[in-house]
Amino acid sequence: MKDTELRLISELMKNSRRSDRELSRVLGISQPTVSRMIRKLEKEGVIKEYTIIPDLRRLGVEILAFTFGVWSYEKLKDFSESERIEKAKKFISNHPNVVFASSGRGLGMGRMIITAHKNYSDYDEFMKQAEIEWAGLLTKLDSFTLSVRTDAITMPFSLRHLMDYIRQKK
Repeated sequence: MKDTELRLISELMKNSRRSDRELSRVLGISQPTVSRMIRKLEKEGVIKEYTIIPDLRRLGVEILAFTFGVWSYEKLKDFSESERIEKAKKFISNHPNVVFASSGRGLGMGRMIITAHKNYSDYDEFMKQAEIEWAGLLTKLDSFTLSVRTDAITMPFSLRHLMDYIRQKK
Protein backbone atom coordinates (compact mmCIF):
# COMPACT_ATOMS: atom_id res chain seq x y z
CA MET A 1 0.00 0.00 0.00
CA LYS A 2 1.30 3.43 -0.91
CA ASP A 3 2.41 5.81 1.84
CA THR A 4 -0.15 8.41 0.67
CA GLU A 5 -2.95 5.85 1.05
CA LEU A 6 -1.72 4.95 4.54
CA ARG A 7 -1.60 8.64 5.48
CA LEU A 8 -5.15 9.10 4.16
CA ILE A 9 -6.42 6.12 6.17
CA SER A 10 -4.63 7.48 9.22
CA GLU A 11 -6.36 10.84 8.85
CA LEU A 12 -9.76 9.17 8.32
CA MET A 13 -9.24 7.05 11.46
CA LYS A 14 -8.59 10.22 13.43
CA ASN A 15 -11.78 11.83 12.10
CA SER A 16 -13.80 10.33 9.25
CA ARG A 17 -16.14 13.35 9.08
CA ARG A 18 -13.59 15.59 7.40
CA SER A 19 -14.26 16.67 3.84
CA ASP A 20 -12.11 15.57 0.92
CA ARG A 21 -11.02 19.21 0.61
CA GLU A 22 -9.77 19.32 4.21
CA LEU A 23 -8.03 15.95 3.80
CA SER A 24 -6.32 17.20 0.64
CA ARG A 25 -4.94 20.20 2.57
CA VAL A 26 -3.62 18.01 5.38
CA LEU A 27 -2.08 15.49 2.98
CA GLY A 28 -0.75 18.03 0.51
CA ILE A 29 -2.48 16.46 -2.51
CA SER A 30 -5.40 17.54 -4.69
CA GLN A 31 -9.01 17.06 -3.64
CA PRO A 32 -9.84 14.92 -6.74
CA THR A 33 -6.89 12.64 -5.85
CA VAL A 34 -8.25 12.22 -2.31
CA SER A 35 -11.72 11.41 -3.69
CA ARG A 36 -10.29 8.84 -6.12
CA MET A 37 -8.17 7.21 -3.40
CA ILE A 38 -11.14 6.96 -1.04
CA ARG A 39 -13.32 5.32 -3.75
CA LYS A 40 -10.48 2.90 -4.58
CA LEU A 41 -9.92 1.97 -0.92
CA GLU A 42 -13.67 1.47 -0.42
CA LYS A 43 -13.91 -0.72 -3.55
CA GLU A 44 -10.92 -2.81 -2.41
CA GLY A 45 -12.51 -3.26 1.02
CA VAL A 46 -9.72 -1.48 2.88
CA ILE A 47 -12.29 1.05 4.11
CA LYS A 48 -15.29 -0.98 5.26
CA GLU A 49 -17.43 1.68 6.91
CA TYR A 50 -17.48 5.10 8.48
CA THR A 51 -18.63 5.12 12.07
CA ILE A 52 -18.38 6.84 15.42
CA ILE A 53 -17.11 5.67 18.78
CA PRO A 54 -19.74 6.80 21.29
CA ASP A 55 -19.34 7.23 25.02
CA LEU A 56 -20.93 3.96 26.11
CA ARG A 57 -21.57 5.25 29.63
CA ARG A 58 -23.80 8.01 28.29
CA LEU A 59 -25.72 5.46 26.23
CA GLY A 60 -26.55 3.39 29.29
CA VAL A 61 -24.00 0.62 28.83
CA GLU A 62 -22.49 -0.50 32.11
CA ILE A 63 -20.51 -3.63 31.21
CA LEU A 64 -18.27 -4.78 28.38
CA ALA A 65 -17.71 -8.53 28.51
CA PHE A 66 -14.86 -10.35 26.83
CA THR A 67 -16.05 -13.95 26.72
CA PHE A 68 -13.82 -16.84 25.74
CA GLY A 69 -14.77 -20.40 24.91
CA VAL A 70 -13.11 -23.75 24.32
CA TRP A 71 -14.41 -25.86 21.46
CA SER A 72 -15.48 -29.42 22.18
CA TYR A 73 -13.64 -31.14 19.34
CA GLU A 74 -15.66 -34.31 19.98
CA LYS A 75 -18.92 -32.47 19.19
CA LEU A 76 -17.43 -30.33 16.40
CA LYS A 77 -17.02 -33.44 14.28
CA ASP A 78 -20.83 -33.60 14.06
CA PHE A 79 -20.95 -30.22 12.26
CA SER A 80 -19.36 -28.99 9.04
CA GLU A 81 -17.50 -25.71 9.13
CA SER A 82 -20.30 -24.01 7.20
CA GLU A 83 -22.86 -25.29 9.75
CA ARG A 84 -20.75 -23.90 12.61
CA ILE A 85 -20.44 -20.54 10.82
CA GLU A 86 -24.21 -20.40 10.21
CA LYS A 87 -24.88 -21.25 13.87
CA ALA A 88 -22.51 -18.44 14.94
CA LYS A 89 -24.12 -15.95 12.54
CA LYS A 90 -27.57 -16.86 13.85
CA PHE A 91 -26.43 -16.42 17.45
CA ILE A 92 -24.90 -13.02 16.67
CA SER A 93 -27.97 -11.83 14.76
CA ASN A 94 -30.15 -12.78 17.75
CA HIS A 95 -27.93 -10.73 20.10
CA PRO A 96 -27.50 -7.14 18.87
CA ASN A 97 -25.23 -6.41 21.84
CA VAL A 98 -22.44 -8.44 20.21
CA VAL A 99 -19.67 -6.01 19.27
CA PHE A 100 -17.16 -8.51 17.89
CA ALA A 101 -16.84 -12.30 17.56
CA SER A 102 -14.13 -14.51 16.13
CA SER A 103 -12.26 -17.76 16.40
CA GLY A 104 -8.76 -17.47 17.72
CA ARG A 105 -6.14 -19.10 19.85
CA GLY A 106 -4.71 -18.16 23.23
CA LEU A 107 -5.18 -18.61 26.97
CA GLY A 108 -6.29 -22.15 26.16
CA MET A 109 -9.36 -20.79 24.34
CA GLY A 110 -10.53 -20.96 20.75
CA ARG A 111 -13.46 -18.55 20.56
CA MET A 112 -13.85 -14.91 21.62
CA ILE A 113 -16.81 -12.58 21.70
CA ILE A 114 -17.11 -8.99 22.96
CA THR A 115 -20.53 -7.88 24.17
CA ALA A 116 -22.01 -4.72 25.69
CA HIS A 117 -24.58 -4.87 28.50
CA LYS A 118 -26.81 -2.34 30.25
CA ASN A 119 -26.29 -4.02 33.63
CA TYR A 120 -25.19 -7.23 35.31
CA SER A 121 -28.63 -8.86 34.93
CA ASP A 122 -28.47 -8.30 31.16
CA TYR A 123 -24.96 -9.81 31.08
CA ASP A 124 -26.07 -12.78 33.19
CA GLU A 125 -29.06 -13.44 30.91
CA PHE A 126 -26.79 -13.30 27.84
CA MET A 127 -24.39 -15.82 29.40
CA LYS A 128 -27.26 -18.19 30.25
CA GLN A 129 -28.49 -18.02 26.65
CA ALA A 130 -24.96 -18.56 25.33
CA GLU A 131 -24.53 -21.62 27.53
CA ILE A 132 -27.83 -23.05 26.28
CA GLU A 133 -27.28 -22.26 22.59
CA TRP A 134 -23.67 -23.50 22.58
CA ALA A 135 -24.23 -26.45 24.92
CA GLY A 136 -22.10 -29.34 23.83
CA LEU A 137 -20.05 -27.37 21.31
CA LEU A 138 -18.12 -25.46 23.96
CA THR A 139 -16.59 -27.23 26.93
CA LYS A 140 -15.70 -24.00 28.72
CA LEU A 141 -17.11 -20.47 28.67
CA ASP A 142 -15.33 -17.76 30.71
CA SER A 143 -15.61 -13.98 30.75
CA PHE A 144 -13.63 -10.97 31.76
CA THR A 145 -16.04 -8.13 32.50
CA LEU A 146 -15.18 -4.47 32.47
CA SER A 147 -17.30 -1.76 34.03
CA VAL A 148 -17.45 1.23 31.68
CA ARG A 149 -19.10 3.29 34.44
CA THR A 150 -15.85 3.67 36.35
CA ASP A 151 -13.44 6.51 35.72
CA ALA A 152 -10.55 4.06 36.06
CA ILE A 153 -10.37 3.54 32.29
CA THR A 154 -6.91 4.85 31.49
CA MET A 155 -7.32 4.97 27.72
CA PRO A 156 -10.78 5.02 26.14
CA PHE A 157 -11.29 2.94 23.01
CA SER A 158 -10.05 4.77 19.94
CA LEU A 159 -8.35 3.92 16.66
CA ARG A 160 -6.72 7.32 16.25
CA HIS A 161 -3.20 6.09 17.14
CA LEU A 162 -3.36 2.66 15.48
CA MET A 163 -2.55 3.88 11.98
CA ASP A 164 0.49 5.78 13.24
CA TYR A 165 1.70 2.48 14.73
CA ILE A 166 1.05 0.59 11.46
CA ARG A 167 2.86 3.21 9.38
CA GLN A 168 5.76 3.20 11.85
CA LYS A 169 6.25 -0.58 11.46
CA LYS A 170 6.41 -0.50 7.62
